[in-house]
Amino acid sequence: MNDFELISLTLDEIRKQAYNLHEARVCFEQNFPSAERAYGMKKEVKRIRLKLRKVFEEIANYNNAIDNVSGVDVALSNVPCDLIYERKKSDDYDDDIED
Repeated sequence: MNDFELISLTLDEIRKQAYNLHEARVCFEQNFPSAERAYGMKKEVKRIRLKLRKVFEEIANYNNAIDNVSGVDVALSNVPCDLIYERKKSDDYDDDIED
């Protein structure tokens, strides 16, 4: 496998593990709402999310440094970046969706 394929595979596995952790936390919070373990899970998920955000920053900064980013790329990344950097919440975009 080449590096791109390995990155994609790693991201798929991260997604699976994150989903499993999310499901475990939700289940635990429903059964033991005041438990410290649920708080610990939430804290760990946030720590991991911030680490992944740093990896995203590295890749984005490198692409920008080598002029590998077009105006279209920037426009398509606006909403995801707003959400990743917590400048906006997904609810902020719900009104933009037309039925």
